[in-house]
Amino acid sequence: MIAIGSGFYKYADSHNLPYKIMWTILGPASYYIAQFLFGIVIALAMPSLLDSTGQLLIIGLVTGFAGVGITYWIMTRQNAKPKTTGHDDDILDDGLTDDLN
Repeated sequence: MIAIGSGFYKYADSHNLPYKIMWTILGPASYYIAQFLFGIVIALAMPSLLDSTGQLLIIGLVTGFAGVGITYWIMTRQNAKPKTTGHDDDILDDGLTDDLN
């Protein structure tokens, strides 16, 4: 979990993403959240899989790392978004006062 959090923090820091600590926490959290959600799906859809510890271990690892991969992809997509300057040069009501004079 430390390695996952560290990897997320290093990526966020090197690409100057905001909320570096959020990404650091979200990386390992996505591992557990993915396992939890898929565990509910397995319990509802295929309860016979709950009897085999080996199968659950493999499914849990694959699901957890898939969740981390999806979160990492979301983080990289966040970095690919164009940066906004915070203000818009095109004012919508710019021409409304021209007719008053």
